Amino acid sequence: MIQRHVALAKRGSNWVGLCPFHQEKTPSFNVVPSKGIYHCFGCQEGGDVFKFVMQVEGLSFFEAVKELAAPAGIVVEERQLSDSERRALKRRATLYDVLEAAASFYESKLWTSPEGIVGRDYLKERAMTLETCKTARLGWAPNSWTSLVDHLHTHGYDARLVIEAGLAKEARSVYDTFRARLVFPIRDDRGRVIGFGGRILEGDGPKYLNSPETRLYHKSKVLYGLYMARKGMQRANRAIVVEGYFDVLALHQAGFHEAVATCGTALTVEHMERLRRHTQSVVLLLDADEAGSRAAERSL
Repeated sequence: MIQRHVALAKRGSNWVGLCPFHQEKTPSFNVVPSKGIYHCFGCQEGGDVFKFVMQVEGLSFFEAVKELAAPAGIVVEERQLSDSERRALKRRATLYDVLEAAASFYESKLWTSPEGIVGRDYLKERAMTLETCKTARLGWAPNSWTSLVDHLHTHGYDARLVIEAGLAKEARSVYDTFRARLVFPIRDDRGRVIGFGGRILEGDGPKYLNSPETRLYHKSKVLYGLYMARKGMQRANRAIVVEGYFDVLALHQAGFHEAVATCGTALTVEHMERLRRHTQSVVLLLDADEAGSRAAERSL
C-alpha cells in the first residue's frame, strides 16, 4: 500500500524512500516490515499502515480499514444502526462529529434552500465555479437565531457540545454563532472540519466572523486551504500564503493549487512549521494596502 505513494528501495531489512509528508532530496522515510511501521527521520512522521493511509488519502480510520481490506479480499461488513444505537453514538459524539454535521447543514442550505440564493448569486458575481465551491464545501448560515442549534438538537447533539465547538453562544438562551453569512469550513490537515469563517453579504456587522478558539481550532496554528493545497505544494515545491478565503479559492481555481491563507492573523512560527512539512519555499502574496503591508511586516 505504501509503495502506491512512495518509491521505495531495499536497504538491509528495511525499505527507504523520499518522504511524502515533506520535501527532501535525500531519502529519510523508512518502512520497517518486521514491525509494520514507517518513520521519517526528517519530519518525524510515523505510525502504522492505517495511519499512513488516513494521512495520505484523507480517510477516516474505518475508511482506511476498508481501503486496506479490499485488495486482500476481506469484506468489511456494514449494517444499519438501530435508533437506540444512533442515540448512544450521538451522546458520545466528538467535536469533530458536531462540526461535520454543521458543515453538512450549511452546505445544504446554500444549495437547496430559497434563502441560499443570496450566497449563490454572490458566488456567481465572484466568478466562483460550482466545482470550486463544492471542493471548498462552502455553505450558508440562515438568517435565524437558532436554525443550526435546532437542527443539531433534532439530530441528538447536546447543546453543551455545540457551544464547545464554537457553533453557538449562550446568553439567556443558546443561539447560533453564524447567521446570514456565507460560510467557509476550516479543515485540518486530514480534512476534518475544525471551525468556520463567515462573510456577511447583506446588513450590518463585521465583514468576516471566525469561529472562536476551541480545543480544535487555534488560528495561530491553522492555515485555511492547507488540506486542499498539500499535493499542490509538493508539485510546485512552494506555498503561496494569502490573506483571505476568496484569495485561496480564486488562486486554486486559476491553477495555483499551492495557495493557503492565515485565518485573520499574521504568519506565525506554528504556521511555518506546518508548511515546512510540505515545502521549504514560501511566497507571501498580500494585499497592497496598509493592512497588507502591516501583515507582511509582522510575518517577516
